[in-house]
Amino acid sequence: MHEWECTGFFTPEIDLDKLKKKGKILVIECPQRIPCDVCREVCPTNAIIMEKISDVPTLNEEKCVLCLKCVENCPGLAIFLLGVEGEKGYMVVPYEFLPIPKEGDEVKVLDRKGKEVGRGIVKEVRMGDTPLVKVEFSPDILKEARGFKT
Repeated sequence: MHEWECTGFFTPEIDLDKLKKKGKILVIECPQRIPCDVCREVCPTNAIIMEKISDVPTLNEEKCVLCLKCVENCPGLAIFLLGVEGEKGYMVVPYEFLPIPKEGDEVKVLDRKGKEVGRGIVKEVRMGDTPLVKVEFSPDILKEARGFKT
């Protein structure tokens, strides 16, 4: 049995050195082997690898252009972007609630369990089939930040 099956949440390690070096990374937290390949199908550069429809997706970082189509289209909300700009950390996550936050809104940054780990500011909202929201926060919580609430 996998740890996530016992705890109820997935905890892959985020390589902060790689993140700081690259500036931003795509994170896939999709542990279940279920028949879903939306991320692979929408990827314009074939950067998401799955041999079978029920395989856990993996990312070929060399091919990924960070277009965020997989983030916007993943029905499980299991893909997001983490980044560092200057002295701030940020995440870009899909948002499916109403009302949609606005730039400048202060939000509570949450971990995988829904526990508040800090405060953030909405920096950008990209409207699409699923809105994508960029939230800026202290880089100290990059490893924990997975979502937010208003």
